[in-house]
Amino acid sequence: MEGILKAHRIMGIVDGSVPRPAAAGKDQDNWDAGDNEAYTAMLLTMADEEVDAISSSKTAREVWTKLATMFMDVSGESKNMILTKYYTLMGSPDKSPVKTMIEIQNLAAQLRSMGVTISEQEEVCRVVTSLPDAKFRYFVEAWRSVDETKQTTALLLTRLKTWELEDGQNYHASKSEDGSQQKAYSASSQVGPGNPRKNWRSLKKIQVQLL
Repeated sequence: MEGILKAHRIMGIVDGSVPRPAAAGKDQDNWDAGDNEAYTAMLLTMADEEVDAISSSKTAREVWTKLATMFMDVSGESKNMILTKYYTLMGSPDKSPVKTMIEIQNLAAQLRSMGVTISEQEEVCRVVTSLPDAKFRYFVEAWRSVDETKQTTALLLTRLKTWELEDGQNYHASKSEDGSQQKAYSASSQVGPGNPRKNWRSLKKIQVQLL
């Protein structure tokens, strides 16, 4: 909402930095039009209970002040909840590390919008410490060998995407290898003493299946 009000150049009317001109005229008419635009914009985004709470407000500034008072305590509680989640969020062996990183980045963005200072280095550290030790031990060791000046969120995201892609390929290769071994076992169990022509046909059929 603040972004919309700034884009329409009426935030000053809402926060009180641009007072209503005392003298009647064009300037006062323009101020009233901006005030009405801001009032309407905020009204259209409110829930029913919020509309009831500001029903006595006559100007956009009064609405803004009332909403700030209503949600001040809630904002403080929300900040604490997001801080807790930011510092406790952990990945798991069956969860995409890229998804975990994006979740942490979203929380960091929310905290920054609330005035919490989180440097990029701290954000990178938080993502790395969220990775499961058993599965990402070698990844973390390799990351620590990267020059600290190059340990950016962009590079970390790229490395995690590459790791995820290679991990998926290894998984499918392992599945394929297991399937081939089962087919080979099946082949050895079907071929044995007996008619040589029959054995040759069985081997030929299994060879085609493996290909």
